[in-house]
Amino acid sequence: MYRSSTLLILLSFALLSVCAQQPAYHWYFGDYAGLRFDGGGPPTVLTNGKMSTLEGVSAISDNQGALLFYTEGTRIWNRQHTVMPNGTGLSGNFSTTQSALTIPKIDDPQRYYVFTLGAFGYADGLKYNIVNMALNSGLGDVEVKNVPLLTPVCEKITALKHCNGHDIWVIVHPFNSDAFYAYLVTSAGINAPIISSAGSFVSSSQSYFATGAMKVSPDGKKLAAAHSGIGVDLLEFDNNTGIVSNGQSLFLPGEPYNSGSGAYGIEFSPNSEMLYITAQYFDNTDNGNTDILMQYNLTLPNISAIRNSRQTIYKRLSGPLTGNFGALQLTPEGKIYMAEVLQTSLSVINKPDQGALACQFAYAQLPIGYTLGGMSMYGLPSFIQSYFRPGFIITGSCNGNLMQFKYKRTVSELSVKWDFGDPASGVNNTSTLDSCSHVYATEGIYTVSLIRYTNCGSDTITNLVHAGSGYFDLGNDTIICSSSYTLAPQVPGSNIQFLWQNGSTAPTFTATQDGRYLLEVTNANNGCSTKDSIYLFFRPPPLFNLGPDIDKCEGVVTTLHGPPVADFYTWSNGAAADSLIVTTPGTYWLDVMVNGCMRRDSIRITDHVPPIVNLGSDTTVCEATALVLDAQNAGMQYKWQDQSANRTFRVRTPGTYSVKVNNVNCIVEDSIRVDYLAKPRFSLGPDAGICPGMTILLQPAMETGAQYSYTWSNGTFDSSIRITQPGVYALTLSNTCGTKTDEVEITKGACVIYVPGAFTPNGDGTNDVLKAFYGEHVTEFDFRIHNRWGETVFATNNIKTGWNGTFKGQLQNSDVYIWHIRFKTVNDDTEKMMKGTVLLIR
Repeated sequence: MYRSSTLLILLSFALLSVCAQQPAYHWYFGDYAGLRFDGGGPPTVLTNGKMSTLEGVSAISDNQGALLFYTEGTRIWNRQHTVMPNGTGLSGNFSTTQSALTIPKIDDPQRYYVFTLGAFGYADGLKYNIVNMALNSGLGDVEVKNVPLLTPVCEKITALKHCNGHDIWVIVHPFNSDAFYAYLVTSAGINAPIISSAGSFVSSSQSYFATGAMKVSPDGKKLAAAHSGIGVDLLEFDNNTGIVSNGQSLFLPGEPYNSGSGAYGIEFSPNSEMLYITAQYFDNTDNGNTDILMQYNLTLPNISAIRNSRQTIYKRLSGPLTGNFGALQLTPEGKIYMAEVLQTSLSVINKPDQGALACQFAYAQLPIGYTLGGMSMYGLPSFIQSYFRPGFIITGSCNGNLMQFKYKRTVSELSVKWDFGDPASGVNNTSTLDSCSHVYATEGIYTVSLIRYTNCGSDTITNLVHAGSGYFDLGNDTIICSSSYTLAPQVPGSNIQFLWQNGSTAPTFTATQDGRYLLEVTNANNGCSTKDSIYLFFRPPPLFNLGPDIDKCEGVVTTLHGPPVADFYTWSNGAAADSLIVTTPGTYWLDVMVNGCMRRDSIRITDHVPPIVNLGSDTTVCEATALVLDAQNAGMQYKWQDQSANRTFRVRTPGTYSVKVNNVNCIVEDSIRVDYLAKPRFSLGPDAGICPGMTILLQPAMETGAQYSYTWSNGTFDSSIRITQPGVYALTLSNTCGTKTDEVEITKGACVIYVPGAFTPNGDGTNDVLKAFYGEHVTEFDFRIHNRWGETVFATNNIKTGWNGTFKGQLQNSDVYIWHIRFKTVNDDTEKMMKGTVLLIR
C-alpha cells in the first residue's frame, strides 16, 4: 500500500534522489520484456523494448526515474530504444549470467560505467565502458569502450555503495580461482582491486562452473555467490576495506543441489536477513529434473544453523511447458522477482523479509506475456544493491500533529541524528534516538532529514511529511478471493468528502478487477485532505475436492490428495503435505491456499471387514500348460483384470493376473505373476568398443533365474561377467527346454566425445551434418543446439543423429550456435555436461 501523507516508506542514500530506488525504475530483460516502476504497487508492463537475450542484462534510469539506457553486454540501447552510435561490439555475452552492470561515474552526473563480463570464463573477462549522456543530443554515446580489467572471470558481478555513502564497490570472482576482486570506484576512477582468497575454488575443468549469480546484501555486510555444479558460498564483506572473509558453503557434499546445473539465482531480502537461491538438479525422490526456490535465515548464529534453516519455498519437476528457474532480483517495491525461461509471467516473493511461508511466494503472479510485451528468459537486470536498502518509516496521528519516526540501524552505523524540519520547536527539532516522535505545532509540509554516521563518514536521507492532515486507511495491498470487493474506509469526523480514482464521490467503492484504487478524503470543516491507495489482486478460490466419501476395507491405507500445486496445505491433523495417508476411519478436511486464496473440503471414510483373497505365490509353468485361478469367497462379486466376473479364471498365456473381490463396498485385490518356461532366447548385444579403465558387463538380454545354467567361454558359470580387455566372448545358456549360444566381440574403442567447431550443410556430401563423434561407452545422451535468441533449433538423444542446419523446415543462417551435451557412461553413472559453440558456414 502507498500512502501519500501519513505513511511513507523511504529508501534513500547520499548523492541520489529522495527515493534512491529510482535508478532501478526501468527493467528490460529476456525476449523483449520490460517493466516500469513508479514508487508504489505493481509495475507497468512495457512493450517498447528492442532487446532479446538469454541471460544477464543491465538498465539504468536517472534520479527522477526516467530511462537512460539498457544493455545485454554487447549492445546499448538509448531511451528511444535505438542502439547508441558507438554502442555495439561490447565484450559481454548474451549467455552470461550477469553480463553487464551499470554504475554512475562518481561526481560526474553525465557519465556512467558499464561493466561487462564474457561467458564461461573465456578470454573476454571483465571490461568497462563509459557512456556520456551529454553526447548525441542527450541520448548518450559510448566514449570509452572495452577497457580490460581482469581475465578470466566467472559470470558474476555485483556492486554496492561504500560505507562513506559516496564511492562504489564493484566485486567479481576470477575463474580458476578462489578469490574475490573488489574494485573501489571513486571520483579518481577505478582503483586497483582488493583481493581476498575466501571462497570456493572455481575450477576451469568445466566451463559451466563459471555460471551462477553473485549478490552483496543491501546492508553491505554479506556476500553470496552461486557456482553452478559446485555450490553456494556465503561470506562476510567489509564495506570499508573491501575485504571478503569467512567463506562458508551453504551446500554440503552429497546434497542434490551440487549436481547437474546446480545453483543459479541469488538474492538477499531488503533487510539482509534472508537469502534466496534458485537451483536445478535431479531429484531422486521425485525421479526427475527439478527446479527449486530455497530460503535461508541469515540471523542464526553459525553456518550449521543457517544450513538447517533451509526452507523450500517452491519446487516442481521440469516439464514440456516449464523452463528453468533463473535470476532473482529485488525491486523498488521491496519484493523479489524470479525469472523463468520461456515464460510469460514472473514469480513474486511478496514479503521477502519474512521466513518460510510468510514470505508469500506467488508463482507466475506478474504477467509480462506476448500480448503485453515479451517473455522471460534466465536473466533480470543487475543494479547497485544499495538501491534496495530499507530507509525510515513515518507514521502520523489522524487528528493531531504527532508524527512517529522509525529506523533500524546497521552494525556499521555508529549513530543517527534526526532533523524534523521544524526550527520553531527549538531543541525539540532534533533527536539522536533510532526511533522517536515529534509534535508539529502547526499543520504544514515539513522536510525530515536523517543523518547516519559511520566510521567512513556520514550520509543523509530526507523526505516530506504533511503534519496535521486527516487519517484513514484503505488497508494493505491484498489478494481478493472473490469476484468483487467493497472498499469502505472508516474516516473520523463530520462533513467528509470522498473522491475515488474514477471520479466517484460515494463513501464506498466496489472493485472487480486487479489494479490500484485511490481515494482522496477531504474534511470540509478544515479543508484537510489525505490520500491513500491500495492494490487489489483478484484471484479465484482454489477449485479442488477430496472426492466422494470412501468405503474401504479395514486395515487398508488410503491416500487423500489435494491439488498438485498450491502455496500451502493444512490437513485436519496438522500435516502440511499435498497428500495425506489415512489408516483409520473418520472425517478428514484439507485447507488449501493458492495465490493467497483459501478453500476447505472434507471427506468421510468408513471401514468394512475385508474378504480374504489369495491367488497364491507367483509361479512358473511350462509353455502350453493351463492354470486355473480361484478367487474363493463364494457369493461375493469378482472383477478380473479383463473385466470378467466369474469366480475362477483360466490362464493360457504368461502375464500378471489380478482379481478384485467386493464384499459390501469393501474391495480386496490380489495378483499373481504366471510365467512360462521356454527355450532360452537371448543376446549378448552388438559388438562394442572398450576404453582403458573401462569395465563392460556382459549379461544375456533376458530375465535371469535359477532355472538356467550358464557356461561362458572363459570357463565361468556366473549369470554375468565383467570385461576389461578386448576379445571374443561367448555364452551357452541352458534349461530344460533347450540350449542357445551367442558371442560378442569387444574391440578397442574410440573413447572421447567430440563435436566439430564448424560444419557446412551445403549438400555436397562432406561435413553436411553436425553431430557428436566417438563415445561408444555412452549410455545416456542429450544433445541440444540453440541459436543466439535462445531457441532450441535441434535436440536428440541419439548419439548417431546430427543437425542438418535447418529449423522448422527453414535453412538457418551462417552464425555461431551454442550446443550443450549431457551424458552418462557405462562405468560412471554421474551426469556430465559439455558446452560449446559451433559455426554454421554456408
